[in-house]
Amino acid sequence: MDCSSDEADNIPGRFVYLKALNRLWPEVLRKLRDDVAPKYADLWTDIPEFVPNNLSLTAKRIEFELRIEDELNSHGSMLILSRWGSDFGIQDKWIFDAAVKTIIWNYGNRNVRGRWFWLPPEPANPPFSPTIRDKWYPSESWGNFQERVGAQINGQLAQYRRDCRRRNNTSKPEVTRDAEWTVRYQRGARAKDIAAELYRRYNQPEQAVYRAIVRFAKDIGLTLRSRRRRKPQ
Repeated sequence: MDCSSDEADNIPGRFVYLKALNRLWPEVLRKLRDDVAPKYADLWTDIPEFVPNNLSLTAKRIEFELRIEDELNSHGSMLILSRWGSDFGIQDKWIFDAAVKTIIWNYGNRNVRGRWFWLPPEPANPPFSPTIRDKWYPSESWGNFQERVGAQINGQLAQYRRDCRRRNNTSKPEVTRDAEWTVRYQRGARAKDIAAELYRRYNQPEQAVYRAIVRFAKDIGLTLRSRRRRKPQ
């Protein structure tokens, strides 16, 4: 299971990917619902009812769900989830986190809703932490040193802005397309099969599709499946 940081990944893109996953590869969620979730059904036996505007019961319910989440994140449960994930080439921590949240959401509402549920980590963006490895020598004017350090900070600040915009970017018109292509690729479709549907809108459609998939996967922190696994589930 990949434990890569969530701080570098596109949060809205992950939501779009899960939506496409639900629509184009429903077997992933279905197996989670039918084969994995029932193993933990007894955890919800005494869950407090949700009563709107009752802060005491709401607090008890939240505490109850946090205990369940701890259980689902235990070593034994992670082994079960890992076996589920291996059937679909799932390797990334954030998708396993989504699986846990989805199980809790479904059982907590006493209704299998047939969709993914996931909450991004907080805060929405990591803190800006510039790194300066420089020192001032008396032979250099303070003004030059200050200018050099300022340029380093400004460069890191510009990169921080780009990273934050990428994490929260929802304006790219191709994000839904790229998410759908990526789900199909993960399911076993080849880039050239997807490209065959593009009606010559690209000079090199297979390469265009593959580059879009790789770029989108990198953006959301998704490990692409090995091409040795081509058979759809």
